[in-house]
Amino acid sequence: MIAALLLDGFVHGFVQGQSTVAIPAVTIENFGKINENYYRGSQPLADQFSELKTLGIKTVIDLREDSVGQADEWARAAGLQYIN
Repeated sequence: MIAALLLDGFVHGFVQGQSTVAIPAVTIENFGKINENYYRGSQPLADQFSELKTLGIKTVIDLREDSVGQADEWARAAGLQYIN
């Protein structure tokens, strides 16, 4: 089970009772850090791609079959590479 708490501007994740590293608050639904290299979350809205850039993320990999048509434009506008 994965849960997250927003405290003092940081998202604190908990996986089966073990806490993970706190990361700056991101408003993307179901957002979390998998490991040192990967994050996961729901489809970002246009203004949320800049939140990913702030974290140092460089590439967004969209695994959805029903991806949002403008997502690649939104990602590039934020300075991110987008792969579907």
